[in-house]
Amino acid sequence: MEMPKDVSAVLDWMSEEQNQDWLLVINNLDDLKSFDIHDFLPNVSFGRIIFTSRRKSAGRLGQSVDVGVMSDSEAIEMLHRCSGRKDPAQNDAAMQLTQALGNLPLALDQAAAYITAQDSTYDHYQDLLRDGQAELLSHKLLRAVWPYEHTVYTTWQMSMSQITCQDPLAAELMQITALFSANDIPLELICQSAQQMIPHEEGFLSGFFNFVSADGNYNIILRPLPQQLCRTRQGFAAVISLLISFSLLSRIAASNTFSVHPLVHSWLNHRINSSIRHNHYIYSSVGLINRAIF
Repeated sequence: MEMPKDVSAVLDWMSEEQNQDWLLVINNLDDLKSFDIHDFLPNVSFGRIIFTSRRKSAGRLGQSVDVGVMSDSEAIEMLHRCSGRKDPAQNDAAMQLTQALGNLPLALDQAAAYITAQDSTYDHYQDLLRDGQAELLSHKLLRAVWPYEHTVYTTWQMSMSQITCQDPLAAELMQITALFSANDIPLELICQSAQQMIPHEEGFLSGFFNFVSADGNYNIILRPLPQQLCRTRQGFAAVISLLISFSLLSRIAASNTFSVHPLVHSWLNHRINSSIRHNHYIYSSVGLINRAIF
């Protein structure tokens, strides 16, 4: 990749001995595949660099600081500051809106920008959110009030597109999580258990089969496991690691289960409901659960 002249000039300036007290901020470093970020960094031992990224693997570039979900008070303060509405009487309405948005910073900033541009209120925005969340969180505001290239929903759509290119099964499995609760999803256990083919005469339903028919067949009752969901244990581990690396899935270490941010979960549900593959996702999830249990 040919280095743009202005970028090259900045790198040259940062590399000079007399210019050591600089700070370089590289925001939204989520694309770790199409180019080498080191080509855009000065090869010196001084200065400071801060990366922000939703990709867990970007933490290998330096000392990693995991920024978790904002607290309620932090979310309310951010909403007030970004919208310019600091009336304490609005705290209850602000609390309801921040909870509806799951205290997600990008969603809060987008909401504040909309409220400011429309001279609206927290209550009105929440009414709009209930009536059409997908449309509202996909709406691109004017550059003057929204400096980011992507909205909340289009940001996740970009992540899903990248995931699909790297491993279609990962995108399929992420979509299926919409059919579970957003918290304590035993995804790894379900996927591994579903691979274990137990002879039907030894299975939980063996008594039922014997009562109904001597020729009972698990595949008829449980539905065949979709071919794309047939992976080894290591294969599923790689799929889950990919989803975690994009910050769409979080591991709960204590219970070895997973969680999805409530707003991401809502977005996935919208994708399923508006997809022509709606029934496919339902059949896939039912097939996984049935085979894991029975």
